[in-house]
Amino acid sequence: MLLAEDNATNQAIIGGMLARMGAEFAVAADGVEAMRWLDWDNFDLALIDIEMPRLSGLEVIRNLRAGGRHNARLPV
Repeated sequence: MLLAEDNATNQAIIGGMLARMGAEFAVAADGVEAMRWLDWDNFDLALIDIEMPRLSGLEVIRNLRAGGRHNARLPV
């Protein structure tokens, strides 16, 4: 799972919840980092904050869906 969240407190809270559920996840601190993860790795699900620096969550989703990326059909 990819967790794209710029707020460190939210990262810790959501990350803790995911860890307790046994989920494997990566954390992206902004939209550009999220796109790098999505280009580099395969995920089953992405949790993406809408308001992030450098690239918003909506822009990440638009970029993900466009261009035939390997994660283009990923549930977000």
